Amino acid sequence: MNLEDTLFVLGGIDTEMIVIQSILVERGLNYTYARDIHGDRVKRKDAYDTMSPSLSRNQVWIECRPHNWNNMEMLSLGYRLLDHHSEGDPGYNQPASKYWESSSLGQLCELINEPRTRRLEMIGAADHCLHQAYNDGCHPIKREEMLKFRLGHYREGLNLAKKRFKETVEFMRRNMTFDFNGTKLVDVSSLRGTNKSFFITDASAYSNTPFFSLHSRNELGHKKIFMGSIGWKTGEYFLNGGAEEFGKVIKTYGDPSRHFVAAYLELEE
Repeated sequence: MNLEDTLFVLGGIDTEMIVIQSILVERGLNYTYARDIHGDRVKRKDAYDTMSPSLSRNQVWIECRPHNWNNMEMLSLGYRLLDHHSEGDPGYNQPASKYWESSSLGQLCELINEPRTRRLEMIGAADHCLHQAYNDGCHPIKREEMLKFRLGHYREGLNLAKKRFKETVEFMRRNMTFDFNGTKLVDVSSLRGTNKSFFITDASAYSNTPFFSLHSRNELGHKKIFMGSIGWKTGEYFLNGGAEEFGKVIKTYGDPSRHFVAAYLELEE
């Protein structure tokens, strides 16, 4: 593979994608953003319905796909795809022990021979399987090491992060009252916009507390529900019709083996 002639196409923004872009910049490799029908960079919701660029052999698509193409079609015809979100993706449904090879970040580093560091390992593990990373499933990463790394990104400092993280864990443990397919979850929707919202996914994974959040995104024309730290049975139920309990489903996604599922729902009139 000639990296100088390769164009990396980047999907929506999240922590992992920001790191991926920074590696490409440091290496001087060519990249572009997947763009929607308006010519804007895709959001994660629209990343698998990209209108540009047009598909070409010299590209590597990272957590996005061109309009009217599915991952199996692309891979079977020899196009390059780095992803782990949907069935058929190179990193989908892989165990926590394979977090590096499964994460999009790890797949990129392997492709371009970027050195594997502990920092990159923790970013990849957190993105691919945060729940298992906090429960010693991502060797050699340790539970407390991951927590310190994650809390260290809190802009108001580590001491305040530790305090608010503990408060979030306590809130979640007190409020596991919502029943979904026989599983008790905590509804964290009320934490949105509070100083605890930053810690929800970490507190849930660290304390093994299943949760969901539901909120309207009026500017984007949909609602979104997200469930985390759930079991495989609950995740499968959600993806196979259970999401309809929360509204009319536009699209579901997620991976029960990674303990999370989500859906975009129609806004109520």
